[in-house]
Amino acid sequence: MLAGQMRVVPIMYFGVVDVRDVVDLHLRAMVHPKAAGERFLAVGGPSVSLFGMAQILREHFPTAADLLPAVELTVEQVREAAKTTPALRDAAALHGRIPVISNEKARSVLGWEPRDVRETIVATADSQIRLGLDRP
Repeated sequence: MLAGQMRVVPIMYFGVVDVRDVVDLHLRAMVHPKAAGERFLAVGGPSVSLFGMAQILREHFPTAADLLPAVELTVEQVREAAKTTPALRDAAALHGRIPVISNEKARSVLGWEPRDVRETIVATADSQIRLGLDRP
């Protein structure tokens, strides 16, 4: 997105988690007695769309605003575009559904407190810019 190569985005939602929080969750699960035999979902909060990510980036990186997607395709537009663009087939199959992913078990059993999704998205973009990965 930051490289300006996504002028539009499909309606598509994701769970987001900071890699530092994934490490923290794994460490907690390895040492906590109540974690034995259990599974925990590593997600920072509610699902966010690609367009929502672009909006967060636009707020925090106003100089990159013109590079970020300004249009989110509808479910129908994604379905039609997927007929000729194989990369959109997964998005089309999701039909714009918003996955409901909960980190409540990790919070309650392990005391895990992940970073806010917005913070994770901004930190990721900062890292990409610092490493020069925001350019084509």
